Amino acid sequence: MFDLESNKPAAARCFGVEIPLGSRVQETGNAFRPTKRLRKLLQLPRRGEHLDLGDIESRHLAELGRTLTAQVPERRLTGQPALVEFCEFDGVFHARFDLSAVEAPAVEDSLGRFIVEPHERTLTQRADVDADTSSAPAQRAPRPG
Repeated sequence: MFDLESNKPAAARCFGVEIPLGSRVQETGNAFRPTKRLRKLLQLPRRGEHLDLGDIESRHLAELGRTLTAQVPERRLTGQPALVEFCEFDGVFHARFDLSAVEAPAVEDSLGRFIVEPHERTLTQRADVDADTSSAPAQRAPRPG
């Protein structure tokens, strides 16, 4: 995680995720040797020599965005993260993604804070009709406090 706008107050900040792409191959140029994690995310062959930042941006960017949101399926995320920039630290290229377009379902509590995964309890209600409700789904409501 990194802070996109560190000069703003804490309530107005935007955060993103930073993924290491690989180590630089030459002193000049944008060629790099992909990391093991990037090879797994993009399902690249193990024997693949080098990639270029242009290759990532043109061919693999959409797939990389989908795999970022698919890594946490229990959160039911919608939207695509947007590429902000490529940067280099100590000879390793990183891709920075903005997560402000990615939405997650949340519940607002009584203090105005958002809870991403509230605990839910199920309540079985008795029906006034003679219908069999044992196979009907139970009503779900968030737990208070």
